[in-house]
Amino acid sequence: MDNINTSLIVKWLRLPMALLVIFIHMTPHLNPHFTPVYSIDWQSLSPDNIYSIIGIFFNNLCTVAVHFFFFTAVYYFFFNTEKFDKDTYKSKIKKRIKTLLVPYVLWIIITIILRILYGLYKMYVLKLSISELPSDCLTIDEITTLSNILSFFWNYFIINENNTLNPLGLSSYLAAPINIPLWFLRDLIILTAISLLLYKGIKYLKKWGIAILLAAFILNIETLPGIHVKGLFFFVFGSYLAVNKLDILDTFKSYKWLIPLSIALLIMLVPADNMPISTSIRHIYQVTGIIAVFLLANTMIKKLKYINQFIFKHSNASFFIYVVHTIPIVVASPRGFTSLLIDKTLYISGLYKHSGGISYFLTPFVCLFVCIIMYNILKRFIPKTMEALIGGR
Repeated sequence: MDNINTSLIVKWLRLPMALLVIFIHMTPHLNPHFTPVYSIDWQSLSPDNIYSIIGIFFNNLCTVAVHFFFFTAVYYFFFNTEKFDKDTYKSKIKKRIKTLLVPYVLWIIITIILRILYGLYKMYVLKLSISELPSDCLTIDEITTLSNILSFFWNYFIINENNTLNPLGLSSYLAAPINIPLWFLRDLIILTAISLLLYKGIKYLKKWGIAILLAAFILNIETLPGIHVKGLFFFVFGSYLAVNKLDILDTFKSYKWLIPLSIALLIMLVPADNMPISTSIRHIYQVTGIIAVFLLANTMIKKLKYINQFIFKHSNASFFIYVVHTIPIVVASPRGFTSLLIDKTLYISGLYKHSGGISYFLTPFVCLFVCIIMYNILKRFIPKTMEALIGGR
C-alpha cells in the first residue's frame, strides 16, 4: 500500500486496538489457571505456569490500547487549528457534545438498564439472593438514591492498581463509571472542557509541560477522577504535537530504538508482576509503546495486505466494540458469553487442562467478531440510534 500517512495508520489501528482492549479485560490474574509469579518453579514449568507468564506479558502489552485512543483523539482535536481562541473553542466543544457527551450519557443509561435486567435474571431465573449477585448486577434499590445515580456517571467502580501504592508510597487508584471502559471517555470530556486552559499551558510550558506530566505519569501521582494523570499526560502529549504541527508518523520515525526498549520493558514486567514498581515500568512502556505501535503499524500495513480490507472495513466499529464488550446483555456480556462458550467447548473436548491459554487467546477474537456482527445488525436496522450511540463515527 502506497502513500501511508498518519491518518491511514490511525484508521488501520482502531480495530486492532479495540481487540487489545478486549484482551485487557480477560484479566489473566483472575483465571483459575493463573499462577502467581513468585510461586513458579522456573526449572519445571507447568502448562498453567506458561499460561501465567504469557498472560502477564500480553496483558501488559495490551495496556497501550486505551492510551492510543486518548492520544489520537486529542491530536485530531487540535489538528489543523491555526489559532485556538474562544470562538474556536466554542465551535469544537459544540461538535464534541455530539461525539463525546451524548454517547457517554446514552451508554451509561443503557449500561444501568442492562445491569438491572442482568440482576433480575440472576435473582428470578437463577434464584440468587441479593447478597450473591456479582458486581456487574444492579438492583432496583441501587438506583433510588441521588449519590448512586451520580456515581454511575463518575466513580461507581474504584479500581486498585497493584498494591494501591505508587513508588512514592502514596495510595493510587482509578475511579470508573458503571461502564468501566468509559473512564477514558469521561476523562476526555473533562479535559476537552478545559482544553483552552491546557492549550495556554502547552504554549507557555512547551516541552517542560510534557516532562512534568511524564514524571507524574511514571510515578502514578493520583489526581482526580476526570483529570486522572493517565489521561492528562496523553492529552497534553497529543496536543503538543498537533499544536506545533508535528506529524505523528514523521516525528516518531526517529525513535525506532524504542521498539526493542518496549519489548525489554514488557519482559521486565513479568518478574515484577504485582509489585508497586511494576506500575512505573508499565507506564514507561505505555509511552514507548505508543511510538512503537505507530512504527510497527507503518510496516504491518505493507506486509499484511490480505487483512487490510477487513480491518479498514470494520474500523468504524471500534468504538462500539470498546463500549459494549463488557456490558451484560440479559444473560452475559459479549466477552463473558464468548469466554463461557469456549471454556465449555474445551471441557467437553477434553482440553480443559490447557484451556487457560487457549481460552485467553481465542475469546477476544471471537468476541470481536460477535461485536462486529452486533454492530452491523444494529447499524442496518436502527441507523439513526446507532449514529447517536457512536457519536457519528
